[in-house]
Amino acid sequence: RLRDQADHGSRVVVTTRLCEGMLGGLPLPGDAPTSLEAGGKDLTEEVLKRLDECFNDISSVRQKLDQAVKKQEETDNVRRGQIDSISARIYEAEKNMSQVEARQEDALQKASATFQKQSSNLVRVIGQVNTNFEQLSSEIDRQRNVLMEAESAREQVQTTTAASMDSWGQSLLVLEQSILQQQRELDTMRTLGHSIHHQFGELKATVV
Repeated sequence: RLRDQADHGSRVVVTTRLCEGMLGGLPLPGDAPTSLEAGGKDLTEEVLKRLDECFNDISSVRQKLDQAVKKQEETDNVRRGQIDSISARIYEAEKNMSQVEARQEDALQKASATFQKQSSNLVRVIGQVNTNFEQLSSEIDRQRNVLMEAESAREQVQTTTAASMDSWGQSLLVLEQSILQQQRELDTMRTLGHSIHHQFGELKATVV
């Protein structure tokens, strides 16, 4: 920046350190003798020309710096968006995993309740069979008719026991299939979670 200032008839040129390098060894107008006013005018014009070039260079540098800052901000925004996206995916994966675990626990509780119920029925039936056999054993020696009735009752109990055993076996099969299905879903979610965590770690390392 060139500033003319009246100070005992002399001119003062104000420059920055960056511009002083471009001015080179040019003498300032204030250093010229008053008898060489024409030469001082030419020198002033040269100084002004070089100052304009200096300011143009400063403007160009500032523009490039602004572009670099803008580009860096855009890059940071993209990375922040990627981190936010991965964080959302991790949250969703953990949420889904929690839901799968909750469903698995609920299925296990229901299967356990069914198993306990079937076991209780089986124990009750077996107890009834034992009671009937004891009664039949005590009656066998007394009369044949009672024995025939006991045999009929025993066959009926055996049929009931077989039906209960079949129902119990089906319940165990359903329980096993449910557990296997839930385990596969849990393994899939765990694999997805590990993959997302790994990607997040790589992206985090890149950002740092």
